[in-house]
Parts: sequence; structure tokens; C-alpha cells
Amino acid sequence: MRITFFNEEGASEDSLAGIEAALDCAAGVEDVDFCVNIKITDDREVAALNAQFRGVEGTTDVLSFPAYDFEGLLSGAMDAIDPELENGRVFIGDIVISLPRAREQAQEYGHSLKREMAFLALHGTLHLLGYDHENEQDEQAMLERQNSILRQAGIGRGTDG
Repeated sequence: MRITFFNEEGASEDSLAGIEAALDCAAGVEDVDFCVNIKITDDREVAALNAQFRGVEGTTDVLSFPAYDFEGLLSGAMDAIDPELENGRVFIGDIVISLPRAREQAQEYGHSLKREMAFLALHGTLHLLGYDHENEQDEQAMLERQNSILRQAGIGRGTDG
């Protein structure tokens, strides 16, 4: 697993380490060696991207831009992609996180910024790996997967310091 960070807002090393731990754990759980770009920016840029690519006005906490379309391919998708794209790792796409939104949500939910950043990066990564939450059942399954991976990475609620 490899992450290329574009840390425009100066997120802390602790937050970046939390992201790395969560995504490293996800790579093991999902059994895929992947590369992902993560841009950490402000609400203004996220709102512009949200409007441009999703047609939705306003900001959000995380956006994912997949490198591949997994629609209907999920069970065998990784086998169909050339794994030599990035030194044996599959490039799965880009994730954009709003640091101001992550700070607000960490305070709102009563946990650390490290945990919130890891959660958002993991959420985006799972989308890039083909997970979705279009209905209540899929949303619950995705949330359970996220929380399980965060616990395995030592970043569950109340365990991240």
C-alpha cells in the first residue's frame, strides 16, 4: 500500500500516521496492494470539486475519484486490472478531504482528529474499492467494515489517544 499525500492544509503528522495505519490495515483486509492519492484541503476547494463533479452545491467532508469503474465487476475487478501500474500496486484513485470539516466532525463526535481523518480516508478508500451506501443495508455493512478496520488498526473510538 502506498499513499501520496498532498497536505495543503498542514494536517498533523499524527493525523497522517492514522490515515496510513487505517489504509494499511484495509489493504490487508481487502487483500489488495493499492496506491491512492490523498489531498487534504479546505472547504472552498472541496465545495468547488463537489459542484464540478457531483453537481452538488456546498462542501462535504470527503470525496472519492475512482481510477476504475467497478460497476458489476467487484468480485473479479482486481484480477482484471494490470497490477504493474505502480510497482506491483494497483492505483485505485484520488481522495480529497476537507480538514476544516474533519476538525468540526471530530469535535462534534467527541473523538480525535486523528480518528476522524483515518475514518474519512478509509471511507473514501472503501468507495474506491467498490463499496457503496446507496441503501440502508449497504450503509450498515460499510460502516461495520470501516469500524472493524479502524479497531484493527488501533484507531477505534477511545483507543486512539
